[in-house]
Amino acid sequence: MSDGLTTQFTDGFDTCDSSTTYYAEGNNSNLVFDLPMKAKSITSVSNWVSGSNSWGLKTLTTHYTVNTASKDSQQAKITYESGQAPIAKVAQVDTITCDTKANHGAGDHLIFYSKSGLAYGVWLKKVAAAVAQVDVLTCDTKANTVDRDFFVSIAVDGTKYAVYLDKTGTSEAPTSARYTECDQKVKADVSGATTAADIATIVAAAFNGLTGFTTDETIVDNADGTLTFTQDTAGECAEPKDYAYNSTTAGSASGAYAWSQTTDGDAIDVEPTGALWLTLATARKAVANVSADTTAAQVAATVRAAVAAITGIGTYITVGTVSTASFPLTQVTVGDCEDPVDYESTGTTTGAFTIVNTTYGKTYTMKVILVQASNQMYSELSDGL
Repeated sequence: MSDGLTTQFTDGFDTCDSSTTYYAEGNNSNLVFDLPMKAKSITSVSNWVSGSNSWGLKTLTTHYTVNTASKDSQQAKITYESGQAPIAKVAQVDTITCDTKANHGAGDHLIFYSKSGLAYGVWLKKVAAAVAQVDVLTCDTKANTVDRDFFVSIAVDGTKYAVYLDKTGTSEAPTSARYTECDQKVKADVSGATTAADIATIVAAAFNGLTGFTTDETIVDNADGTLTFTQDTAGECAEPKDYAYNSTTAGSASGAYAWSQTTDGDAIDVEPTGALWLTLATARKAVANVSADTTAAQVAATVRAAVAAITGIGTYITVGTVSTASFPLTQVTVGDCEDPVDYESTGTTTGAFTIVNTTYGKTYTMKVILVQASNQMYSELSDGL
């Protein structure tokens, strides 16, 4: 195959009859492919005539026809069959599907692009206001208490406070590693107690006497054998535990002693730290506050609204309406576009978004066949694929 042919059609050729020889001759016969909508034209196609044979040109579909062109023709026009629309330029469409708030991680983020190359992003804030953790300790009667069993409460900053039950007034501290590792610890002398309410009052006093405890936590004695522990600092916090005096197994304290949680502590979600996220321009980033959402449809509505509110995005991307839990992002400019991506907060793994390339963007495509006698070869003429 001559260099004159291969250099004119950069997408390459596929020769149906490999035995055919195409000659490169010195004359400069020029053919202009006058394509629809002027989307693509090829000029100065030279050095590809072969003897006195004529060349024909036709498309691979049945909806288009062309006139034949001799080797000296100056133009070969592709025309449309009656009633058929032109080959369309296509804008890329990506569909974004959200999950429930519970299934999305805090800081899950979506990064998407315009045809012009601008990068945009939106991240999910699941907790908009910090919440202080609240736990309740239920105590039992002295008769049901095993000497030296103990309780551990942990502050937001990780400080561990422990109190053990001394039924005799002289009982030694527990030997469990879960007790000895605590930062502040003391006994609660319950030798004179009887009821669960008695025990609870003594335990509360013991905790309050530990250095730093009242700065970190507040105890309310409910006068019914239960104590309510509230963290003084809002945010995520480790759950308190109860133990048998010689055990490292949480929940092993005797009788009815047990912790229960009434409010889970939570810190305000912070912006993602993923490397790709950090490259985005501030003006093209948005936060979707999904703290009040539950269902996937609710999350999708919130995310869609945050994306649509990014300044100037409508110039490049049309943000479609939500259907069920999905919404489309349609490029304003036709052509192939970089696909959206999603990550969890740190940017190391994918998040819970689902991304589907609904419509592949392209600028122009037309396949043609050059025919010489009974031998064929073809090339796809394209722009922007």
